[in-house]
Amino acid sequence: MSAISGHCRHYGHTLPNAEGLGNPTCAAGVDNAEAHFWRRCMPKTSDLYAGSCSHRAEYTPEEVEAERLERVASMERLAKGMAAIPPPGPNKGRGTSGEVPCHVCGGTIRWARARSNGHLHAYCTTPNCFSVME
Repeated sequence: MSAISGHCRHYGHTLPNAEGLGNPTCAAGVDNAEAHFWRRCMPKTSDLYAGSCSHRAEYTPEEVEAERLERVASMERLAKGMAAIPPPGPNKGRGTSGEVPCHVCGGTIRWARARSNGHLHAYCTTPNCFSVME
């Protein structure tokens, strides 16, 4: 859901493939092939607004609040998951990996630090719990 972005609930399209073929329509079936089509999907209050589409449909305040709460919960899961992963240690932990119990759901977090730059890649084995890639 993209309620917070301000886009219409139907917003979206398919980009052309290598042969230039695609189906650039939104979920309401509106042809979005012309340049800057997405500007019709923005709210009137936006600087990007370019005339509203007759199919434009807003998200309800309840949907917007539900998305906001999910983003907050997602950030909380991220913080708890990151806290479970051991600190880098010598050589910035490059090339290290492991598994630790997940502080969020009790599952298992699998993590690895890239050998090339020490960036962390981690995820919980429980679907939709936690993942991060630096």
